[in-house]
Amino acid sequence: MYPLIEVPDLLTEVHAWTGFADQFTHIRTQDPPHSIPAMLAGILADATNLGAKRMAAASKGINAREIAWKRIFHTRPETYKLAQACITDRHAQHPHALLWGDGSTASSDGQFFQASDRAGLRSDVNLHYGSEPGSKFYSHLSDQCGYFSILPISATESEAPYVLDGLFDHETALDIQEHFTDTGGASDHVFGLFALTGRRFALRLRNLKDRKLHTFEKPETYPALHEHIGVPINASLFMEYWDDRPWCVIQRQTAPVPAAELR
Repeated sequence: MYPLIEVPDLLTEVHAWTGFADQFTHIRTQDPPHSIPAMLAGILADATNLGAKRMAAASKGINAREIAWKRIFHTRPETYKLAQACITDRHAQHPHALLWGDGSTASSDGQFFQASDRAGLRSDVNLHYGSEPGSKFYSHLSDQCGYFSILPISATESEAPYVLDGLFDHETALDIQEHFTDTGGASDHVFGLFALTGRRFALRLRNLKDRKLHTFEKPETYPALHEHIGVPINASLFMEYWDDRPWCVIQRQTAPVPAAELR
């Protein structure tokens, strides 16, 4: 059994191990937060949706102004990403994590969360999850059980482009060489970019009989797979635009171009 611990104490302890709160730098000066307790209170206010005033009322020695200041000037998507990477990298070095894997394999999947009240008015309905509005979070998990990317997406949006966003846009030291998804994470351009970057794309496909494989050779070349092979690849068209393919890969690996925009 794990010992019972209050969430603020847990955050303080994790910061002592990892220093993750120092990643929430000031937007102008890039200095780390001067008050770690206020910074942790701001993070907790975001996580619980309490807001600065109610979080201050539930805290000791921290006022609403301090919490609001930290949330306005220190919490940004990029600082959350750096803080998450700080925790994940520290976790990857733990002896217990090394028992699970070496950090070269990962998987990703989306989770739906129902929205209510005012948030429901800004959310979408996906009948796969029921008739209530909500949003999805698309998460990437390493084989060491450490999350290295969590992306908020619309409940109705395809998950496939975000497979690449999470794989290329994290700040951890993990070198993912093999990635697993379910059917929602599969698309032709995901397959192609995995091949071009030298990574292995492994997935679980439902309704495999309804999908087609495309090859350079004629279907007769693969008699055992004859029923699963569709139209052959147009090699001349492929070569005509080949010069653009490496540039596309370089953009994904070195520039802030979200894969979700590479349609």
